[in-house]
Amino acid sequence: MKRFRGMEGSLKFFSQPGGPVVLFLCLVCISIFCRAPVAAAGNFSITMENDFFGSAGTDRYFTNGLNLTFVDDPAWCWLEDLTRLSHGHGLSASVPRLVSTTLGQDIYTPQDIETHDLIVDDRPYAGWLYLGLGVHERTLLPEPGAAEENQAWQIQDSTEIILGMIGPQSYAGDVQYWWHEKVIGFNNTREPSGWDNQLANEPAFALLRERKWRLRNNLLDSPWLVFDFIPHLGAAAGTVTTYASAGGEARLGWWLPDDFGSAKHRAGLSPVRISSPHWTTRNGCGRRFTPVSFHLFSKVEGRGVLRDIFLDGNTFTDSHSVDRKPLIFSVLAGASILFGQRIEAIFTHVYQSKEFDGQDLAHVFGTLTISFYW
Repeated sequence: MKRFRGMEGSLKFFSQPGGPVVLFLCLVCISIFCRAPVAAAGNFSITMENDFFGSAGTDRYFTNGLNLTFVDDPAWCWLEDLTRLSHGHGLSASVPRLVSTTLGQDIYTPQDIETHDLIVDDRPYAGWLYLGLGVHERTLLPEPGAAEENQAWQIQDSTEIILGMIGPQSYAGDVQYWWHEKVIGFNNTREPSGWDNQLANEPAFALLRERKWRLRNNLLDSPWLVFDFIPHLGAAAGTVTTYASAGGEARLGWWLPDDFGSAKHRAGLSPVRISSPHWTTRNGCGRRFTPVSFHLFSKVEGRGVLRDIFLDGNTFTDSHSVDRKPLIFSVLAGASILFGQRIEAIFTHVYQSKEFDGQDLAHVFGTLTISFYW
């Protein structure tokens, strides 16, 4: 098999000034040194998505995703002002908000990765190397006569812009080949041989917008067993993806974090998860410290999709493509454990409905997120 540019080429790219890692670190440093006077709950998260976690040995469709996310107070005055205006609060509004910076890579393959030839009736090989910048703000839905700590409904608005590269310069083929050869070994897995047929190089972008409502956990009359429900609406527009989405998440557990959901998947195509583990609630009545919290969650989401570059092919040049299904849905379930409000581990099992005509099976994969808070 042709070794593309080799893993060495990928490492050279990441070490070059102006590369995505350099940009990511610069944005993180700006956020650290220019943070707001009063700190909100910041965090750094590593998310790994792989079909090995869901159904071992498949290596197909959305086969791997890896992203790093840094969340902290707004560091740029112009960005804070812009999001206040875009969300209709005005420049003088006092609304808690956080800024997220994300660096990630997604890998997509057809079902048969050992064939060198183009598989015309299966999805294209594609990679997506991206950098995301998001603003997330939280408000209360006023309830007459109720104190702030007892307000039942909270709202979170997220706006995120994602920029990146599709094609060989995403280095997805290099990463998959290196992982299969050096880490797993070809004696234990298949050799990916069809990356010469991947989508062509193309700069790409997506603008994501999402609103979540949280019904705080006052539905159960229990001193320790806590429940909440988080419906959401979202939309995206861009050369990478264009869609509208709706869904909801339910959580049940011991000391739920006071945030807007735990389920996360397809990180490069959805807004990042924002959490505030310093604010744990008990029956919606204040903030409490607890050494360990644990909860289960389940989420359902439907999407109407107008564009998906990983199925529709390149925007400006002819490329391999398949007939995309206009309506898809996902079912997620998982568990989260938070230690001392500083370290959190979340595992999510994802069922993804068929995305294109001729797809033999629905897709199953898993997501593991490790977060560190301050």
